Amino acid sequence: MYHTTPFQNMFFMGFSIFILLLSVVIIIIGIILIHDLPYHIARRRNHPQQDAIRCMAVMGLVLFPLWLLSMVWAYMRSGVSYFGAEHQNSTTYENDNEKDAVETEANENEDGLDTLGSDTDNSQKDDRDVSLKKTVEVVEENSESTDKTQIQE
Repeated sequence: MYHTTPFQNMFFMGFSIFILLLSVVIIIIGIILIHDLPYHIARRRNHPQQDAIRCMAVMGLVLFPLWLLSMVWAYMRSGVSYFGAEHQNSTTYENDNEKDAVETEANENEDGLDTLGSDTDNSQKDDRDVSLKKTVEVVEENSESTDKTQIQE
């Protein structure tokens, strides 16, 4: 039969306590990292309420359903209604005539931009061609002048 010495018993006892404490530390770090996951998801998706999601996820350490809600919140898009409600516009109008006038002006501006875009495409192309020709001429003049100076030397 195998007998251990008191020194061996203390070594095994100390080693087992070290492994136990290391396991507890690893589990605590793992729990904290997992509870911070909703914040990292929200940050990667550029969510506007990242800090609130992180706060709710930390509170989820105490109440687990809060962590689940923060995970769902991190994946939700902001400004999108998931329950069939219309998105409320933050602009308030005094009456319907003012609202109609603003909508009409916006529609006219959009129409004007569409026609402006089709007219300017050709003129921008012509401007680019002219500037390219001028650049080529300047480069040719510079190369001719450097050739002349090299010949004189």
